[in-house]
Amino acid sequence: MHGESLLSRPPGLVFTGLVGASAALTLYGASVPGGIPGVQNTAAFLSFVLAVTWIVRMAGSRRGPARALPGRWVIPMIAVVTMGLMMADAPLKTRFLLSESALRQQAHQMAGKLFVVNTYQRLGLFNVSKVVPVDDGVLLRTRDGDHVDHGFAWMPEGPMGFGRGYDNDGYEHLIGDWYVWTKY
Repeated sequence: MHGESLLSRPPGLVFTGLVGASAALTLYGASVPGGIPGVQNTAAFLSFVLAVTWIVRMAGSRRGPARALPGRWVIPMIAVVTMGLMMADAPLKTRFLLSESALRQQAHQMAGKLFVVNTYQRLGLFNVSKVVPVDDGVLLRTRDGDHVDHGFAWMPEGPMGFGRGYDNDGYEHLIGDWYVWTKY
């Protein structure tokens, strides 16, 4: 092993650990409505650097030990599993399911009220900054941006339609009477 170049060696535990950390960051960044931009950007950059490094190492080791190593496919498998979880929206759905009872309790308390509550409280695994009762439900803002707000909408009768003061809101069905809510 003394005469081998870095390119002819298989990816080691440190490299595999970095790939796992990048996958975990990617999943965490997608676990809230609207995502966490700083985490997602860091994960995307790290994933790109690691992918290029892995490709260069595999291409440079056509005749070396990395080519014969069965574990060389662990890293692409981590990538494929991460992409599958992202496509299924598993990070957001999992975090939501773990928090649903706390969110539902708050929604039931605020349903039918005539006032907005600006709050900074933890409900389940989410930080909620505003609770807004609306006609037939409640909006729970989990992230506010410069131009876009994100959160959950509890809408037992389904999302509100146009012409009711919420023309710029987007609703994407999540589970049951819950929707991911975005105000543009």
